[in-house]
Amino acid sequence: MDEVTQNGIVVAALPDPAEEQLFMEQRKAVVSDLIAMRNRWMEHRKSTGVEGRWAEATALYFGLDAPDVSDMEDLLTNGPRRPSQRVKSQVVRSRVVINIVRPKVDQAVARFSEIMLPLDGMNFGLEPTPVPDGVQNMSGKASPTIDPNTGQPTGLTADDEYKAIVAATAESVAKHEDVIADQLSECAYNGQLRIGIEDYVRLGTMIIEGPLPRMKTKRRWQVGQGGESIRIEEEELLPVAERRDPWDVWFDPAAGNDHRRGAGYWVRHLVTKRQLRQLKGQFGYSEADIDAVIKMGPQKRLVDGRAKARVGKDESFEMFVYHGEIDDGIYSKVSLERDDPDGCVCSGVFMLCNEHLIGAMPSWCEDGEMPIHVACWRKTDDTPYGIGLANEQRSQQSVVNSSWRMLMDGAAQTIGDQLVIKRDGLESATPGGHVIGRGIGVWYASEKIQDVRQAFQVFSFPSHLGEHLNIVKAAMEYAEIESNMPQLMGGSGGGNAHETLGGMEMLFNNATVSLRHRVRTIDDDITFPLITGFYDFNMEFHDDPSIKAEAVIQPRGSSVLLEKDIQNKLTMQLAGVLQNPKYALYIDPEKELDIVLRALKVRPEQVKASPDEIKQRQQQAAQNPAPPDPKIVSLQMQRELKQMDIQDRQAQREFEMQRNAEDNQIRSESLQYNRAREAQEYELGLTDLSLKRDLALMKLQTDADLSKAGIVAKERLQAMKIDSENARFNAEAALRVRTGAGI
Repeated sequence: MDEVTQNGIVVAALPDPAEEQLFMEQRKAVVSDLIAMRNRWMEHRKSTGVEGRWAEATALYFGLDAPDVSDMEDLLTNGPRRPSQRVKSQVVRSRVVINIVRPKVDQAVARFSEIMLPLDGMNFGLEPTPVPDGVQNMSGKASPTIDPNTGQPTGLTADDEYKAIVAATAESVAKHEDVIADQLSECAYNGQLRIGIEDYVRLGTMIIEGPLPRMKTKRRWQVGQGGESIRIEEEELLPVAERRDPWDVWFDPAAGNDHRRGAGYWVRHLVTKRQLRQLKGQFGYSEADIDAVIKMGPQKRLVDGRAKARVGKDESFEMFVYHGEIDDGIYSKVSLERDDPDGCVCSGVFMLCNEHLIGAMPSWCEDGEMPIHVACWRKTDDTPYGIGLANEQRSQQSVVNSSWRMLMDGAAQTIGDQLVIKRDGLESATPGGHVIGRGIGVWYASEKIQDVRQAFQVFSFPSHLGEHLNIVKAAMEYAEIESNMPQLMGGSGGGNAHETLGGMEMLFNNATVSLRHRVRTIDDDITFPLITGFYDFNMEFHDDPSIKAEAVIQPRGSSVLLEKDIQNKLTMQLAGVLQNPKYALYIDPEKELDIVLRALKVRPEQVKASPDEIKQRQQQAAQNPAPPDPKIVSLQMQRELKQMDIQDRQAQREFEMQRNAEDNQIRSESLQYNRAREAQEYELGLTDLSLKRDLALMKLQTDADLSKAGIVAKERLQAMKIDSENARFNAEAALRVRTGAGI
């Protein structure tokens, strides 16, 4: 390499032409390999049907007819057909769409955004480790400690020093948490995550890239000595997180359904000339290559998976960024720093624009982890891309569309009456047979027609509206089952169970089972690795040593934010329970007000007075008591009138009690008199009964005696009669014997 000297001092080094030629050839070969790898990855994703699934989900969301997979593959491969190739249908059919997908998707997006992006909290937290490394054996020990720098006793025991270290660690972790929250706010992370949630629900895949190092220019104003305003600009290296469109991200085909197993990933950016110029001077970018690309102008883009027709010329550049593993020595072949000591870089970042390499840098992730995170609505077995809610609703959307279209097609045939007319029986009085007036027609009947009904009849056919609507209703119910997103999560449903606090809580617990699972998925796949990356970035690059301490990342989406959201929905009912006087000693009204305001999505500091204002108002109220409230005076008068009314009623009750006592005494005396009279009447009755019994017995005795005498007389008379007959019989027998007659 030749040198340029000035006054004997080397001021520049001219590259050797042979070395420069070799470097450019090596660089061109590396770029060619990168382009080939990118194209293979793009073709692989296209072959898996992911792009067709995304196009179908987009069509379902916007209420368009979802194309078949075969049609989508033909569209992506061969492009849209020419008008001459399109086959026109012979029968015009209804193409109306009753969109049930978009409300479901929007409801789920709003629900997840409300939980993951609260107004008064964060979806993550940092907590100090229970026992920091290196001090495990100091807890509980009373032995004195020695300062390692001076060798003198510190005056503290091992346990005291352990507690001091734990307290300092907790303070540092709290500061670090605030730093990460500020960094996320600087890069508008909430807005990025909100768009990512929409991708998560609609397409089934949310992709967040970060932390990405960015040089941020901070501007502040300072007043000079002369009173003038001076603007001061400072550049600071900050980590940022950005949402990536799933259409613009390609992963290693060998990764399967876990992108972290792959070698890397490609990301496409659409940038303008202004954005390209802003890349000049940043680490890893080549100003000469950027100028060459700008001079070249935007080139024809690669095949766009969306397969949308473009109108006019697009002035944006297509830039592809690769982040992942590279072979040993590759970075030194393309790096602008020829003598870079890090020639053994095994993970790097390469930027291509118009198929030209405009920049390269080593990866800032020391452990080889990729700073990109993917969460899927429903995972698949072969790709890192998931299946979204819109795809899950395809079948029921088809049922609703088919049923409604059949109804509309049938309505075109059944909405009007069908006429049956005998050709030679009627003749229209209007020329051409047109109807005149408002549906009034005049017809002439032939002479041979006796009854017009024999030549003219009107028939109506049923449209079967109820049957079609039942199909639509059933499809809506099955959509609820398939989506696992009940209407209760959107604010409806639940019957009468919500009238009680326990019933509402039970309904929310049942309705949010699936929601909890999906929020935990976002915690595991997005929040935890992203915040871990920010934590590692700050531990390595942040210039404030007071925030650097050992910490544990705690995602709070499912464990805190979701439960807090459910608690907010039950707070208003709980506030009514706390009005019970027996809880007054245990409730702080100010804290209760804070909880109620947060449940209403209002920050307490926005409406509450400051402590000084509250104290001032209390002093003013003590010095200048306010006049009684007319409402209170009215209530007091009403209470006095009520008390007088109560007293009158009490006196009336006492009078009635005295009168009732007198009446009871009279009734008692009357009852005693009646009892005595009844006793006398009872004794008289018994005496009368006794006399009657004696008389009856005497009569019975007399009758018995008379009957006995009569019986004896009758017996005697009967015996005399028998004796008389016997005597007569004997006499007759003797006479016959004597006379010889008879025997």
